[in-house]
Amino acid sequence: KLFMQFRRAASKGIFVWDELRVRGTVSGHQYPYELKGVAEGYVPRKATRFGPNEYYIGRRINVRHTSTGARRTIASSKPDRLVQPYPDRGTPGRGAPSRGRPNRGR
Repeated sequence: KLFMQFRRAASKGIFVWDELRVRGTVSGHQYPYELKGVAEGYVPRKATRFGPNEYYIGRRINVRHTSTGARRTIASSKPDRLVQPYPDRGTPGRGAPSRGRPNRGR
């Protein structure tokens, strides 16, 4: 049902922020999720909240080579780091987007 709503949405980005994510956060998700696989050996870090802040933390994942069946563990290549203080925004709302400062041709 949710996927079909996504497909019918006039703006996919607005749908994601209104229905799936928590606007203004890196780690705010309205549904639990997990990493099921990786592409070309790249393991993304996970955005998560610890106390009042959001962090990118490394992951380790066990993968199986499709042709040989051999298993190996690969990990995120980038270090853990603070993303931002977690904003206390209450319930997600659409709000007005911040367009930033105009470029003025520069």
